[in-house]
Amino acid sequence: MIKVQGRITLFLLVLVRASSFASWLRCYIDLDDSEIIMNYQVLLPEDAPHLVHIEVSADGETWTDSFSFPAEAKTSIRARLRVPEELIRRDVQYVIESTNGGTFHDPAMCDGVRSHASAHDESVGLVIDGSVSERIELWAAWASGHEAVSLTPRLLLRRDDLIATEAIEL
Repeated sequence: MIKVQGRITLFLLVLVRASSFASWLRCYIDLDDSEIIMNYQVLLPEDAPHLVHIEVSADGETWTDSFSFPAEAKTSIRARLRVPEELIRRDVQYVIESTNGGTFHDPAMCDGVRSHASAHDESVGLVIDGSVSERIELWAAWASGHEAVSLTPRLLLRRDDLIATEAIEL
């Protein structure tokens, strides 16, 4: 009887979904190609099997190339991954990171520097403080299953007044 119960318990444990890399990848691993995650070297965007981008949204609009935010104000945005058609139905999970001036809050890791989601179309919340930084970069590490983790291209967020100054200098 004990043998049968042990086998049933083992079977049920196998059925329970394993924790994803996104939920346990914390603050001690850099999101760059010098790291080994899930036994694979992290891949740069140009070496990734698929090109995945970060998209941000605010006030009903969505951006994938760049985003501008006001100086001297706090702006709330949502960020998520934009994946190609062949990945839409796959389990694509990610960890996203921000440079100084952007703070994740929904959910937050690493004192707000990082966030994670267990699905590519699940967004995370970010507050941008225009009084702290002129430029903020976002990048993410993503994977679909137990495979090499790939990086996204960096998305540049710039303050409105910086964009105007750059346009004048051109």
